[in-house]
Amino acid sequence: MFALRPIHATAALLALGLAACQPYPSQEYSPRTPPAPPPPIALMGTLTGSQEVPAKPVAGAGTVYATIDRQTNVLNYTINYAGLTGPLQSAHFHGPAPAGVNAGVALPIAVTFSPISGSAQLTPAMAADVERGLWHLNLHTPTYPDGEIRAQLSVAPPGYAPPPGVVMMPAPQPVYVQPTPGMPGQPVLVYPPPRQ
Repeated sequence: MFALRPIHATAALLALGLAACQPYPSQEYSPRTPPAPPPPIALMGTLTGSQEVPAKPVAGAGTVYATIDRQTNVLNYTINYAGLTGPLQSAHFHGPAPAGVNAGVALPIAVTFSPISGSAQLTPAMAADVERGLWHLNLHTPTYPDGEIRAQLSVAPPGYAPPPGVVMMPAPQPVYVQPTPGMPGQPVLVYPPPRQ
């Protein structure tokens, strides 16, 4: 009888050891789908002369649709405009400032014919200002060099999509930055880069 006890003890220890090697239910492998990336921030605005500070008595109008990728802070935008008093001379995103308040240039935009599409890398602080509605778009003409039409960017309502035909796309070519004559520190973006 004395000889059986070590065998029972060994069997009990072996059973206990095997039980300890079993994974807990929380440690079992279960395949999971990685979480979907957060949707981009959708932005919109309507360009009018009445939003300029001071307001401009013009018939020109337009729209701006934009998105910011929440992971990369890349801003993609499309701007449509018509009815300006003259050719578009320059265009900028300005901020940070609420509606009705002027602000410095935050991001210059390449001047082309409507529509204008482009993209830019924002800093986290810039992206936060845009999402809080503290950026506006300003289009400048020779008649109104301080701005002819303006739009305050705002976050679009949930489920909003730009009208058909508006395609959100990055800038089509590399951008060349050159100084604006007579305006130190105000670059102009040109497509395509000038030939040397």
